[in-house]
Amino acid sequence: MKTVILAVALSTLALASWSAPSGPPKYRVEVVGGSDPVARMTYGLAMNNLGQVTGYSRFDDPEQFRYGSVFLYGNHTLQQIAPLNESTSRGFGINDRGDIVGSFGRDGRSVPYLYRDGRVIELEGLAPGWGGEAKAINQAGQVVGAAGNGRAFIYDNGRLRYLSEEPLRSHTANAINDRGVVAGEIFTSCCGFEGFTYSDGQLRHLPTLGGDYSSVLALNNAGDMVGYSWQAGEDGTRQAVLYRGNTITPLTLPGSVLGQANDINEDGWVVGSFFTRDISDVGFLYRDGQTYDLNGLLWGNAGELRHITNAVAINDAGQILVHSRNNTPWQSFRTLVLTPVPEPSTWAMLLAGLGVVGAAARRRHG
Repeated sequence: MKTVILAVALSTLALASWSAPSGPPKYRVEVVGGSDPVARMTYGLAMNNLGQVTGYSRFDDPEQFRYGSVFLYGNHTLQQIAPLNESTSRGFGINDRGDIVGSFGRDGRSVPYLYRDGRVIELEGLAPGWGGEAKAINQAGQVVGAAGNGRAFIYDNGRLRYLSEEPLRSHTANAINDRGVVAGEIFTSCCGFEGFTYSDGQLRHLPTLGGDYSSVLALNNAGDMVGYSWQAGEDGTRQAVLYRGNTITPLTLPGSVLGQANDINEDGWVVGSFFTRDISDVGFLYRDGQTYDLNGLLWGNAGELRHITNAVAINDAGQILVHSRNNTPWQSFRTLVLTPVPEPSTWAMLLAGLGVVGAAARRRHG
């Protein structure tokens, strides 16, 4: 009995001394493509909640060297996707089923597609010959993007249609959440564009920082959105922004000049990039009202080896997809997946262990 009580006490003490940090976690680094030479020619563009990544890679293939083709990365394995590897192709979005959306090249244009269950579904039917891009996919399999004629489209349950049947100005759908709310950018009456959302047949223009250009690049199921907006005036700059309700909030980091927010997860954590006064690109994380340079959050000596230039995506497990360069004169490019340390599964195992010890104590006592 004393042994069990001691074990419970020690486990409780360990949990108390190893409490979850209130600030940002540290991140361990995984190179997409590993040590394979292909890794230096692999560009991650999207990631799902399982940590699977898509984008495009040159695959060390002379035929693909200039342009690359779409890939799927998971379980430390990088694989090409046939038949999309037969031409230039991109993967712009991926859901938890492993469905991928993007575009591939044909006759000098980009053709939007959905890759599902080993089959490529072309999404060019609304404007044949005009091309386009499929930009995002939600967990229900709804796809949004832009046709080559300047109109946003949605593909839902086998049906391809324009986002709105009204003759809107040129507009692009960049994101869709699991509630079917679509966000993107729409051209204004003159020569600029601004962010919008579209839901239940209603298009809503979003506030700006006063400049002529703004866009929404991602949104979560709570309706929080991120993207960028230019400030007013000749000296106005592009700022990373968070849209929440009817409020637009610029996100900044000391020394930053330009910014763009690329993604947001269900916890409201935001990732993106800043361009700083010392002429360098920096990937950032925004959470709980604070903005962090991701280069200061790397586990061990990873920050000495690589510099994170752009944070592309963040999933609900807190993993972050980033672009980086090597801290050497060659500055070779790599795509990385950053995973929080300790991982959520670690806490679950620790709590489960306490439960086992507690159950044993109850049995002994009984």
